[in-house]
Amino acid sequence: MQPIASLTVQIYTYAISPFPDWQRQAWAGALVLTVIVLALETRGKMGDGRASRGAALIHG
Repeated sequence: MQPIASLTVQIYTYAISPFPDWQRQAWAGALVLTVIVLALETRGKMGDGRASRGAALIHG
């Protein structure tokens, strides 16, 4: 039950380290974070489209 760094802080810490293995892990973490944001954005856009079509059908 100890505090841990957020993913963004961990990416930054690993990216500025002198160790190539840590830098590779920083790139992997950045990729994971980017994929998560892209998936949420895509899901949100798809949800907006369905809501708009439903409202258009209701209001004529």
